[in-house]
Amino acid sequence: MHWSLYLTGLFWGMVSAVSLPLGALIGLWTKPSSKKTSALMAFGAGALLFALTIELFGHALHKASDHHAVIFDPWIIVVVIIAAAVGGCARHLSIIASELSTAIISHSPCPAWSAMPATPTACSPPV
Repeated sequence: MHWSLYLTGLFWGMVSAVSLPLGALIGLWTKPSSKKTSALMAFGAGALLFALTIELFGHALHKASDHHAVIFDPWIIVVVIIAAAVGGCARHLSIIASELSTAIISHSPCPAWSAMPATPTACSPPV
């Protein structure tokens, strides 16, 4: 038996299992700012999405590279993955920009900047 393979798997399993409670304890002790917390959460979400993508499409790429699947060119799958990622990012960014602009306008001192008077008043947009 190859015990080194099992021990390596056990080691990395323990490292991954300890990371969550260790990170929680560090967060409780250091009390990071909201900006640092959001940056770490964004990094974690990106890492999770990357792992999910690899898990879902890894099998398809493997099958395509063996030439036993319907798709004989693995680059087709890679191009589709990249196009879907770019399209999804663009769509989410447009939604975020739309919601953010709506929130900014609804909380401004002058709710309808398009109907501003000709003379500068308190409702003038910032320069």
